[in-house]
Amino acid sequence: MRSLSLPKLGLGSQAETLTEPVYAWWNSLRGCLPPALRRLLSEDLCHIRIEPGAGGYRLFRETETEAQSVPLGEFPAETLGDARRLVSGIKADRLTITLTLPRELVLERDLSLPAGVEENLRQVLGFELDRLTPFGADQAYYDYRVLGRRAANQKLDLRIVVAPRGRVEPWLTALSEAGLAPAVVDPAGAWPRANLLPPEARPRQGWLRSKLNWLLMLLPLTLLVGILVLPIWYKRGLVEQLDQELRQVRRSANETLSLREKLDKNTQSALYVVNKRSSTPPVVDVLQELTALIPDDTWVQQLELRQGQLQIRGESALATVLLERLEDSAMFSKVGFRSPLVQVPAKTMERFHIAAEVAPRAEP
Repeated sequence: MRSLSLPKLGLGSQAETLTEPVYAWWNSLRGCLPPALRRLLSEDLCHIRIEPGAGGYRLFRETETEAQSVPLGEFPAETLGDARRLVSGIKADRLTITLTLPRELVLERDLSLPAGVEENLRQVLGFELDRLTPFGADQAYYDYRVLGRRAANQKLDLRIVVAPRGRVEPWLTALSEAGLAPAVVDPAGAWPRANLLPPEARPRQGWLRSKLNWLLMLLPLTLLVGILVLPIWYKRGLVEQLDQELRQVRRSANETLSLREKLDKNTQSALYVVNKRSSTPPVVDVLQELTALIPDDTWVQQLELRQGQLQIRGESALATVLLERLEDSAMFSKVGFRSPLVQVPAKTMERFHIAAEVAPRAEP
C-alpha cells in the first residue's frame, strides 16, 4: 500500500506514515480547495528526480501523483550547471529535488533492538552502525524504519538502509555547486519516503505551507470533536438546569411540608381544647350537682376544680354521708378522702378533705 508522510511536529527524525485511506482522504480534502490554495498546499509542486551515472546525470520531472516520470535530459558532470536553467523560474520552497542512488550502493537489513532505545533511536543506530554494517557512522548515510514493537520481550523491530558516504558525497557536492542541492537522498528499492540525508541536512518545509497543511488537517478533527462534544455539553447544561429546577421544587415542597406540619400541630391543639371542653361538664353543672348533693349540715370552706379533678375541704356533721352521696352521683368517680377525718370537739363536726374525678360528659 502506498503511504504518505505528513509534516512533523517534533516527532523525531523518522516521519510516521499513514496508509492509503488516509492518503485518499487527504487528497480529496485538498481537492475541495480553490486551485491557488491547493497549489500552495501541494507537497510536490515541482519534484525533480536525479539519477547519477558513469557519464553524468539524468533528470526527470515527477508528476504530483508520482504515477509517471517525464525525462528532462541527460547532463554530463561538466555541464550540470545547465540543468539549473530547467528549474530557474521555480521558487526554492516549491522545488523538491531527489537524488536516487543506484541499487548496488544500498545496503538494507532488518534488526531488533531493546524498546527502551526508541526515544534516541537515530543516535543509538549511529553508535551501533559499525557493528551492524561495514561502515561507521562517519562513513555512511543511513535511515531507518520501525517495523513493529513486541511488548512481550520489549523488542523493537527495525529496517535500516545504508549507503557509503564516500560514493554519495561527491554527487551531493556537485549538485549543490550546480544549484540543485537535493532535499532527499532516495535509496532505490527501499520503503517509500526513505531519506538518507541526516535530519539536520534536510531543508525545512515552508512555514506557511506547513502551518496551512496542519490547519487543514486539524479542521476536520476539530469539527469531529465539536460534533461529539457539543451534544454532551448541551445535555450537561440541560441536566444542570433541570437539577436547579428540581432543587427549587424540593425547597418549595419542604417549605410546604413544614407549613403543613405546623398547621397540623395547631389543628391538633385546637381540637384537643375543643374535645376537652366538649367532654368536660360545664362548671355550672358541677356546682349545681354539688349543691344538690351536699347536706345542710355541711360547710364547704374550699372548692377546687382543675382539669377534671375536684377537691372539697370543709366541715360536716357526718362526712361519710357526703362521701356516699358523691359516690352515688353519675357525675363523679374515684371519690375518696385525701386525708383522715379530724374531729372538731367544740362544734361536734368533722373536718374533711375529699377528692373526686369529674366524669366526662356523655355524647349526645
